[in-house]
Amino acid sequence: MKTLFRADSSSTIGLGHIKRDLVYATRLHGEDISFACVENAVDLPYPLHHLSSNSVDELIELCLTEKVEHLIIDHYGINYADEKKLKETLKIQLSVFDDSYEKHYCDEIINHNISADPSRYILEPFTRLSIIEPLIRQEFKSIVRRDRNHKSNEVMIAMGGVDSANLTPKIIPLCTEYEHIHVITSHINPHLQELRSIPHIQLHVDTDHMAEIMNRCDLAIITPSLIVHEALYMQLPFIAIKTASNQEDLYHFLKHKGYPLLDQFDTTELKTLIDHERQMPPFIPFAIRKTQDEDMMALFDLANDPRVRAASLSSDPIDLATHKTWFAQAMADPKQLLFTLLDGRGNFLGQLRFDLRRENEALLSISLVSGARGFSLAQDILSKGLGIISKLHPDRQVIAQIKKENIPSIKSFEKAGFSRYKEEDTIFYYHYRKEG
Repeated sequence: MKTLFRADSSSTIGLGHIKRDLVYATRLHGEDISFACVENAVDLPYPLHHLSSNSVDELIELCLTEKVEHLIIDHYGINYADEKKLKETLKIQLSVFDDSYEKHYCDEIINHNISADPSRYILEPFTRLSIIEPLIRQEFKSIVRRDRNHKSNEVMIAMGGVDSANLTPKIIPLCTEYEHIHVITSHINPHLQELRSIPHIQLHVDTDHMAEIMNRCDLAIITPSLIVHEALYMQLPFIAIKTASNQEDLYHFLKHKGYPLLDQFDTTELKTLIDHERQMPPFIPFAIRKTQDEDMMALFDLANDPRVRAASLSSDPIDLATHKTWFAQAMADPKQLLFTLLDGRGNFLGQLRFDLRRENEALLSISLVSGARGFSLAQDILSKGLGIISKLHPDRQVIAQIKKENIPSIKSFEKAGFSRYKEEDTIFYYHYRKEG
């Protein structure tokens, strides 16, 4: 399928749109991919078509010439009326990246933010909503994350490839207690020469080693934008400073979760947050405790999450009365072990469950909230869970049942040491083989 991405990057709009499109493109296996840009400041591994304007007519002409079958728009300047014209003129599949909950005339709306809220979209009858896992670059997935039980005394500052407000020189003096200060920027930063003149920092321009730098640092000072996903993936504590209106959604999501944030730059407030983070103990990515009565509603919401329901052996929605009955029975049943997962700030992260009702077996299942998916947490949680059950019931065989289409869970269980031993209809059966 011939697929065209329509996006721009420049010293005024930044690099974020193009960079996430490049990650998304790697998921489109077998498609003939190209990009169309009026402005672009990123090296592309795909053919690039230069447009002279944001005119939808010019884009239509290009699509006709190139025989495009799938158009993916990641551009704030293309609106509902433009999309309708594109769709009706070209008769193609039209996908649109949107994290600002605008109305669209397209076949698919894509949102990969952890803050995505399906209820806020107004959809055409033919439009499907694709809430996907965060788009994490392969650079991050290839690295072995360091154990954060010990601090490195290094910090990174990444206020965007442009940093239009030129906040980085104001932040650097607040970080002098760190042994190493890493500053991340791009060649299109209009203040690059000023940054080059600042002593005692390590300046990284257009770096291909972001994951490595994040792995080294104890703290990141960033914006509430796509880089948050990367910090979360690397289990790197961060302080986020809002610098643009299109960061509002993620900013409020993170604020609700208790992350340290500033709605605008303030020297005193930022210094207080930095000092607080320096005094914090080593970072804990998650904690496991026995489920308590107070977890009932959080588990109810999790159980009815669309992706959790789709992954469950029974995909029907669960009403509150049914959930309350199940919860009371499970909490009172010694053969059902329920554990609640919390993040490093005590927020509800999900559930780990062992069903012991089959003799000599422990049926293991795990569910994570939407904001925790895509960050490779499941494998580590499964490993911790296996440690718990081996102490409580060392003679039981740990098994799992996973739908065949649930690829993320299959990968997590296999990485945690599970092996498939049979399949029936739509279900794969796994068991854990203890080492030695």
